[in-house]
Amino acid sequence: MPSPQTLHYGPALPLHKRRSFRRAIALLVILFLGIGAAIWGPTLGRWTQTMYWQRRCMDCTLPLDRVVFESDIGGAQTVTDQTMNHLVSGLYGVDNSYFGGQSAFLHRMQRPDGQERLVWVRIEFKTDIQGIPNADCQVDTWIPGRLYKMPNFSRSTESFARFSFKWKSRFMAGQIDPQNPNHLTINYEQEGKQYIIDGWLNNQDELLISERP
Repeated sequence: MPSPQTLHYGPALPLHKRRSFRRAIALLVILFLGIGAAIWGPTLGRWTQTMYWQRRCMDCTLPLDRVVFESDIGGAQTVTDQTMNHLVSGLYGVDNSYFGGQSAFLHRMQRPDGQERLVWVRIEFKTDIQGIPNADCQVDTWIPGRLYKMPNFSRSTESFARFSFKWKSRFMAGQIDPQNPNHLTINYEQEGKQYIIDGWLNNQDELLISERP
C-alpha cells in the first residue's frame, strides 16, 4: 500500500487581505454612513436649502424702473412685484404673508469695515397720532452663512421717515450703489415728483436713512 502524501499549505494570508475581513470592514463603513446620514442628513439638508435661498437673496437685482408697489389716493397699496417677498420667504421658510410692509430692497451690502451683510428693506405704512399717513423703513440685516454655518440674524431696525402717502405713490426696486457697496437708493414718485431714499450701512449693522428730492 502506498504511503499517504503529505499536503503542504502555504502561509496564511494577512488579516487585511482576507475576504471575510474586507467584507466586515465594508459592512461597518455602510453602518457608520447610515448612522451619520440619519443624524446629520436633516441638518445638512436644511443648510443646503438655506444657502440656496441666501445666495438668491444676496444676488437679487431688479431693474431700476421696476415698480414693486404703489399706493393710490385712498391709501390702498398694491404689490406689483413679488420677487423679493418670494426670496425672503424661502430664506425664512415661511409664507410671505407673515411679514409686514412692502419689500423695496434686497441685496448684499458691505459695511465700511469690509464685512458683508444681507440687507432687506421694506416700507411699512402707518398713521400717526394726528391721523397723518406716513411710513417707516423697516430694515433687517443678516450675517451670511458659510460652510456648515447658518445665516445669523444680526438686527432689525426701524428708521422713521415722514413720507406722506395722501397722494398716489409708486416705489421702484431699490438699487445698490455700484461705486459704494454700503450705500443703496430707492426711487419713488409722489404727486408727479421724483424722490430718492438713501440708505447707508454702518459698522453696527444699522441702515441710516435719508430722503432727497
